[in-house]
Amino acid sequence: MKKLLLIFVLFFASLNFAQSLGWWNLQWPPNGYITSGEGYTVYGQVWGSGITEPPGQAPGLQAWVGYSTSNTNPNTWLNWIPATFNTNSGNNDEYQANLGANISAKGTYYYAFRYQYNSEAYVYGGTNGPWNGTNNLSGILTVFAASINSPTSLTASSTLPKKVILNWYDNSINETNYIVMRKAGGDTTTTTGFTNIASLPQNATTYTDSLVSDLTQYSYYVYASNADTLSPRSNYVTIFTVVPVELTSFTYSVKEKGIELNWITASEKNNKGFDVERNTNGNWENIAFVEGNGTSTEINKYKFVDNSFNKSAQNIKYRLRQTDFDGTSEYIGTVNVFRDITPSRYLLEQNYPNPFNPSTLIKYALPFESKVTITVYNSIGQIVTQLVNRVQSEGNHQVTFNAQELSSGLYFYEIKANSVDGKNSFSKIMKMMLMK
Repeated sequence: MKKLLLIFVLFFASLNFAQSLGWWNLQWPPNGYITSGEGYTVYGQVWGSGITEPPGQAPGLQAWVGYSTSNTNPNTWLNWIPATFNTNSGNNDEYQANLGANISAKGTYYYAFRYQYNSEAYVYGGTNGPWNGTNNLSGILTVFAASINSPTSLTASSTLPKKVILNWYDNSINETNYIVMRKAGGDTTTTTGFTNIASLPQNATTYTDSLVSDLTQYSYYVYASNADTLSPRSNYVTIFTVVPVELTSFTYSVKEKGIELNWITASEKNNKGFDVERNTNGNWENIAFVEGNGTSTEINKYKFVDNSFNKSAQNIKYRLRQTDFDGTSEYIGTVNVFRDITPSRYLLEQNYPNPFNPSTLIKYALPFESKVTITVYNSIGQIVTQLVNRVQSEGNHQVTFNAQELSSGLYFYEIKANSVDGKNSFSKIMKMMLMK
């Protein structure tokens, strides 16, 4: 009984493990080098009596290429790529697979072929025949990181204070970022002293360095990178940052002739001049241009008197827009002028126009809240009309006298004003001429 059982075991074992294939290998190449992303096609051949001799691919025969980062028995590997039939080579069937298309990370990889006929057990092919780990070995593929083309034509410009603008050409397609390197000084013979000041996204071609000092020499280069490698450096560039128009003060004083603006610069670079702008109603307007001093490290003083502003405006803003000879401009200073327009004394002004026809404007000023009357008389002292008869607040006032119904001649207008606290009073008479 035991002998019969052993016979059955051996019979079923022969069904599961009998191998119809007679020989197999990793045909070519035994080793190679590529950069990440490159193709790398490997070939393997297999022979089986009565299986591979007929032309074309043998029915029921399959092939794979496997790879691993460990030089171990291929039957332990997890990564297998289906191989396709390539050709008949004598009595052998040859298969191929693009191993490089399936490996992107740099490193060293070991590879071998695997074959199966129908549902029989896998067999593994090495460099000289069935893989055995001694003479018939796995192939070796070394994958280097794909090279990155260097950025070129790096340029630097400095037209604004505390800014350097860099531009370059992007010559690569596989970078993930750009690195900007800088050092103070003009020595570009070595990379010593350069520091990383920015990491930019892929496809970047410009960068503005705002962490520089004025009137200082800087050197730069850039390079591209990805997770695996760096590009060669770009060309070096060296630049002096500009001497800005350094405004040290911007002041004003209110004078009888107008509002006087004064400003001082400690240094200037390429300074064409200053536009003086004014704002009295929420809108800025250009009211003057004051020439600059080009390039200078001397202290320069400037003055402008504005005598065209609205005399009734209490709050006036001024600002300076500095312009270079190349057209570059920036705003560099603002002042807010507060004018106390409260009259310091009672005042009655001459009517305007005078002579007039048929109407004229009479202006007057009240330093205090006052009971005011303004009366018009004819040439013989008769009252013609009373223009104002009420309490008015302190400030500047005006009233229009319309003489449409009156005849030409000399008229008089009189103001009487008494402060509501009873402490101050004012009266005055002035002449005006109606001419029709």
